[in-house]
Parts: sequence; structure tokens; C-alpha cells
Amino acid sequence: MTIFDKVRKSFANCEIGEVFTTQEIISKVHTDFGVNPDSIIPSDYCYNITNNGIYNYENYLHIFEQIQRGKYKYLGENYTYTGKVYNKGTPVGEWINGKYYAFTRDSLRQDQYDKFFNTAQDNKYILNIKENYYKNVDQRIEFLRISHVHGKTVEEAIRNSVKRAYRDFCRTLRGFGSVKNNTVVKDKAENLLCSELRIFLTVGTSHFNEWHKNLMQKLIESFQDQRLTLGQAQKWINMSFKYLYCFTAYNLYNAPHCQDNFSAFLS
Repeated sequence: MTIFDKVRKSFANCEIGEVFTTQEIISKVHTDFGVNPDSIIPSDYCYNITNNGIYNYENYLHIFEQIQRGKYKYLGENYTYTGKVYNKGTPVGEWINGKYYAFTRDSLRQDQYDKFFNTAQDNKYILNIKENYYKNVDQRIEFLRISHVHGKTVEEAIRNSVKRAYRDFCRTLRGFGSVKNNTVVKDKAENLLCSELRIFLTVGTSHFNEWHKNLMQKLIESFQDQRLTLGQAQKWINMSFKYLYCFTAYNLYNAPHCQDNFSAFLS
């Protein structure tokens, strides 16, 4: 049973319109199914909120509406919701009677559009891909490859993939943002992961599972007194691999020592 199934089942018998706090939602799913509280993020399951870590938003699990910070109204699945969807305050789409419409460039102010896509490069090719972002899946993948993880060298591709993968789980690092030396801790862990991936891609390993397990432990230890869970360390490594595989021109899968190892991440 996936975490989506567990969240869905925990609230299946709730009344539409019932309001829950963040802690009540977390406690309910934890009590019902023993899910790690750090893995339960109520805003991920909202009709009116999304974030850069959620892909295929339209088909994601939507059962709440955030009515204010820390409070959520239960609406259930397939609700005929009408309202805008925001990503960090920027409107990126809209529900109309239960059907989702993603905003295009014409729907957004220029500053909102630039803030949402936030690409590091700015040339005619990139702009053309951005113009057609919602029209073609291949172009969407190409835009992500270029703007987020592609680098001129393998070193850059590894670094950009690790940075992008960090964004996929960093929201679950409770309280980490308020730690004084959080940037130092993160950079140390990031450098460690980049170094290990570079060695792996260069020489490989005949004991992948052991290497993977040891790397998770090294990442956890690198966070020192700040708590990094086994699941968070695992996700950081695995998503780094996936971004490297999917979004770079570096043909990892054809490297002899990567053949078997990558199959685990692509299943």
C-alpha cells in the first residue's frame, strides 16, 4: 500500500467540509498506518497548492483545500473544485468544476512566468521550449534537462542532479531551515554525494547494495546532530541517479558497470 493509499483510507469516512490542522492530519495517518510523521505533508494533497517536487499534478491525490496556513478543509477525491492553484504564491493553474487547466505564458504576468520557470540560462532555444512547455511531453523533458540538471561537463551534470534531487525531499527536513549552520551541513553532504557518484560513474562497484547502504550511512553521519532519516538519504541518492539517467546526455546506461545497477532505479 502506497502512502497515497494510506492517506486516502485515513480520511475516506470524513465529512466534506471538515477542517483539520496539520498536526491532526499527520497524527491520523500515523495512528492508522504507522507512517513516519516526517513523510506526511498535508499541503501535498491540496487542490489549491502545488510545489516543484510534485510531478503530474493534475493526477496527484487531491483531498484537501488549504484555507489558511496550518489548516485544511477536507473535500475528498474528484471534488468539483473551482479555484486557482499556487506554487509559492504564484498562480500556475486553475480548477473549474473539477477540471484542471494549467496556465500558459499568456495567462501569467511576465514576472510571474519568469519566477515560475526560473531557468538559469536564457537563449532563444530555451525560450522556445518554455513557450511550448504544456504542449509537448518531449519538449517538457528537454526543458527540464537543460534548465535543471544539464551541464557542460559530467561534473556539472552530477552537481546539478544532486542539487535538484535535494529539492525533492528537503521539505521533509523539519526545522532544518532554522539551524544556524544548515548551509554548511548541506554543502558538506552535497559534496560527499557528488564525490561518491563521480567515483561510481568512473570505476563502478561490484557490490552495489553494500556501496548504496554505506553511502546512506555516510550522508546521515554528515548531518551531524541534525536528523537525516534513512528514507531521506535513500531518496537523495536515488533521485540523483534518476536525474542523471533521464536528463543528461551522458549515456550512463551503456556503461558496463551501470547496466544492472540502474535497472533497480528504473523499475
